[in-house]
Amino acid sequence: MFGMQTFDLTAHYSLLQAFDMAGRHIFFDDWTGTEAWARRSDDPATSRKERAAISRRLAEIEQQISVLHVPINHPENETQKSEAQAKYRELSDLRRTTEDRYRHFPVDYDNWVADHAAFVRRSRIEDVLMDALISGELDLVYGGGQVLPWEEWRHRPGFKVYINLSLVRMPDRYRNRRGIVQSDSDSTINPANPYREPGRYAAFVHADTFNDWLGQFVRNSDTPGSLEPEAECRLMIKEMVQMNPNSVPIKADCWQECRRRIPTLSERAFNRQWDAWTPDRWKAGGRRPSR
Repeated sequence: MFGMQTFDLTAHYSLLQAFDMAGRHIFFDDWTGTEAWARRSDDPATSRKERAAISRRLAEIEQQISVLHVPINHPENETQKSEAQAKYRELSDLRRTTEDRYRHFPVDYDNWVADHAAFVRRSRIEDVLMDALISGELDLVYGGGQVLPWEEWRHRPGFKVYINLSLVRMPDRYRNRRGIVQSDSDSTINPANPYREPGRYAAFVHADTFNDWLGQFVRNSDTPGSLEPEAECRLMIKEMVQMNPNSVPIKADCWQECRRRIPTLSERAFNRQWDAWTPDRWKAGGRRPSR
C-alpha cells in the first residue's frame, strides 16, 4: 500500500530545467543547451575584476550607512532622524541584494565548455534567475518540498546555490547538529554519528510561479532578453533608486524618462511600478505625471 504523496515533483522544475527554459525563452534559436557549463574564454582576470567591483560597491554602501549613525542616534530634530532612518532602510536593502550577488557570484571550476558566446548567454540567465530568487519573486524549494529560508540562510557560512547542478548547499551550522558529520570527508558511522545527513539538496522552483515570472520577457523579439514594457519599467525604477541614494527625483521627470526609453509603456503601468519599488520619501513629494 502506497503512502500519501507529500511532494509533487510534476508541479516543480529543477533549477537547471528552469535555467534552460528561461534561456530558450529569451534567446530563441541562439540557445544551444550547453550554456549551463560554458566558461568564459576572454581574459580570465575579468571575473576577478567583476567580483572586486561588487566588493568595492559593498564598501561604499557600508561607508554611506556608517555616516547615518549620528543623525539617527543623536539627531538635531525629529525630521533629521526620520530622514536618516528612511535612508538607512534603503541602503540596508541595497546592501542585502549586493551581498547576495557577491556571495553567489558564478564560479568557473565546474564549467568545461570553452564557448564565450554561450558563457555570455549563461551569465545573462543566471543574473535574471538570481535576481528573482534574491528579490523573492521566485521561491527556491529544496529537499522534500521545503521553501528555502533565504533571509535566514543568506549570511550563513557554507550557503551556496548551484544553478547548473540544481543543488543548494546548506549553511554549515545546520549540518553540525545531532551528531551529524562535520564535513563531506567525514563519513564515519558510529554511535555518536549514526547517519550522514547530506549537506546538499536538489533545488526546484514552483512550475506555475516560474511560468508566470517568465512571461515578463518578450517572446519572439528581435532583441533576445528584452522585457515586456512593465517589467522593463520595474528595472528602470529600481536602477533609479540605486543611482539616487541621496536625492528625491521628481516623479514626472522619471515618468518622461521611462516613456522615452519604453515608448509602449502605459502611465498606469508606470504608476504601479513606482508605487511598488520607490521608497516612501520619493512618494511624499514631487509632481505626478501629467494626464
